[in-house]
Amino acid sequence: MPNGTNHMYTCLAPGTEVPMHRTNSIDYNILISGELTLILEDGTEKCIKNPGDLIVQKGTMHAWRYELS
Repeated sequence: MPNGTNHMYTCLAPGTEVPMHRTNSIDYNILISGELTLILEDGTEKCIKNPGDLIVQKGTMHAWRYELS
């Protein structure tokens, strides 16, 4: 939904890599457990490790990598 907000629960297995993609919504990514790495199209990586850490994004090309901590 363009200009909408996306709320979904995603459970990733350890070692999962989600390929580059883009969403048109505002996405709130809240870490429950493990380590989540946001990878941007320019190669920049942002790793979050603490439960409750949050990444908010809108319309960026990105990928994800998940590991158990």
